[in-house]
Amino acid sequence: MSRSFKVGFIGMGKLGLPVSIALDMKGHDVLGYDVRPDVGAKTSLAELMKDTIETGPDAKESIKPLLAGSKVRFADSLADVVRHAEVTFVAVQTPHNPLYEGITRIPETRVDFNYDWLISCMKSLSKEVEKAG
Repeated sequence: MSRSFKVGFIGMGKLGLPVSIALDMKGHDVLGYDVRPDVGAKTSLAELMKDTIETGPDAKESIKPLLAGSKVRFADSLADVVRHAEVTFVAVQTPHNPLYEGITRIPETRVDFNYDWLISCMKSLSKEVEKAG
């Protein structure tokens, strides 16, 4: 039998939310956090995803039945996630230059992703981890 973990997930967007649901489906206790003011401890997963058109893992059926059975919860702060988690995943945005939108051929010039959100998140997370000891 595999061990379940208390998982913290920072960034509950296009990547973080589906991965959190997948971890929950595998029996892990997932607590997510997002900087958006509409996501917090009183937010339900179904409420957050009520207008979604996402498909489930089979890429055919709606994800909504999975949401109904999911136990993914949301935190009000990074400190809550740090106190909860044995392992923490960070999935915050790293916007790219408009030249790299993913449809047209990659230009010859090199422009990197914008890591400002990620750097800010990691600084804040590090402070919370230090406080928690």
